[in-house]
Amino acid sequence: MEAASKRSRDGDGRPLDVGELYDHFIAAEPAPVVQFLRWLTAHYGLVEPLSVLDVGCGTGRLLVPLAKLGWNVAGLEPRAEYLARAQRAASEGEGQVELQQGGFLDLASEGRFDAVFAISDPFWYLLSEAERVEALRRVHIALKPGGVAFLDGPNFLWILKHYRSPGPATVSLPGLRVRRVASHTIDFHEAIWTHYDRFTITRGTVTETVCDEHRFAMLSLPDVMTALRTTGFAKLQTFSDYDSRASERVTGPRMMVAAQRAG
Repeated sequence: MEAASKRSRDGDGRPLDVGELYDHFIAAEPAPVVQFLRWLTAHYGLVEPLSVLDVGCGTGRLLVPLAKLGWNVAGLEPRAEYLARAQRAASEGEGQVELQQGGFLDLASEGRFDAVFAISDPFWYLLSEAERVEALRRVHIALKPGGVAFLDGPNFLWILKHYRSPGPATVSLPGLRVRRVASHTIDFHEAIWTHYDRFTITRGTVTETVCDEHRFAMLSLPDVMTALRTTGFAKLQTFSDYDSRASERVTGPRMMVAAQRAG
């Protein structure tokens, strides 16, 4: 991920960074995700309480809800602005949460976790096949025998077929009005999708901007399935959304793949 930003301030004069903007514009309600993950781990025969890792945990929206289940929760997040908010959320919530700055390629645990989750695209930020294979190799090692890996990301084949330019969005915060304008570039040769965000923050008569950039590998479902099998995972199952309660064909804008380390 690459990002460049100018920092604005909120109505109280605090710096306004991309972590806060992510929470206001992008982060989804955690409850359906947590309910699905609890179902999924039971579906694979895992017995609570679990030890789990959230790779690319962002601003930490899942950490405390997972810890409230009585699970031992760890998070990895490479981006400092997101990690700071995740640390704040963890310190104010219930349960024990361990946080570390880093991503897939910083994972060095062995046989520690019952499940490793990568929610909202982290695996797609790995732009080379070598990085993706190494990431899954590390996940496989980090899992206990019988442990489960779960990857959630964009289904680019569907997105390209149904592509529409994103429209602007606006939120009002105390003393502020924030407008988000998103755009994309698509490199078909390298199979890389770049998402740009431009946030315009208006406070009284002062207007400032925060710009952000995210690069994704344009993976197909067979790409993801092959990478999982190559690194020793089995019992692969696919899901289209967090309402799913059985493996199903991927037919929409998201792809979710679960797999198990052999016992």
